[in-house]
Formats: sequence, C-alpha cells, structure tokens
Amino acid sequence: GNRWCDQIVNTGNKACDHVNENAEAMVSRVSERSDRLSEEHNRMFEDFMAKAMSFQRYAEGILKHLDTKLHDITLMHNNAKEHLQMCEQLVEDQRVSLKELMERADGSLKAAEAE
Repeated sequence: GNRWCDQIVNTGNKACDHVNENAEAMVSRVSERSDRLSEEHNRMFEDFMAKAMSFQRYAEGILKHLDTKLHDITLMHNNAKEHLQMCEQLVEDQRVSLKELMERADGSLKAAEAE
C-alpha cells in the first residue's frame, strides 16, 4: 500500500511541476506580449502626437497667412476709400468751377447783348 501512496505522491509532484513550468511559460509569454503591446501603444501615441503637432503647425501657418491677407485687404480698402474721397472732391471742385465759368459766360453774353 505504501508503494501505491508513493506513486500517487510522485504523480502528484510531477503534475505540480508540469503545471508550474507551464504557468511560468505562460506568465513570461503574457508579460512579453504586454511589453510588446505597451511599446506599440507608446509608438502609436508618439506618432499621433507628432501628427497632431505638425497639423497644429500647419494650422498656425494658415492662420498667419490669412492674418497677413486680411491686413493687406484692410490696407487696400483704406486706400480705395481715400482714393474715392479724392475723386469725390475733384468732381465737386469741377462742378463748382464749371458753375463759375457758366455764370461768367452768362455775364459776358448779357454784357455783349447790352452793347
């Protein structure tokens, strides 16, 4: 009966050893895999951050460009306004001098008729 007990204990020990070996292998596989995944995750995150940063720089560039264009348009608009005011003044001056000329011509005509 003792040998039978020894055999059972022996078999049990072998089974335990087998389970321990497998468990260690599984643990190391899982930890390897999680390391790989975490490296991959870090790489993807860094990649994403780099893309986000470059997009931000791109967007800032566009904003700066639009800002410059807006500034140029504002200057052009102001110049156009000044030019328009000058033109209006010129037209007004012309109208006044034309009126004076007409009055003078009218006066000369009346004077000539009177003679």
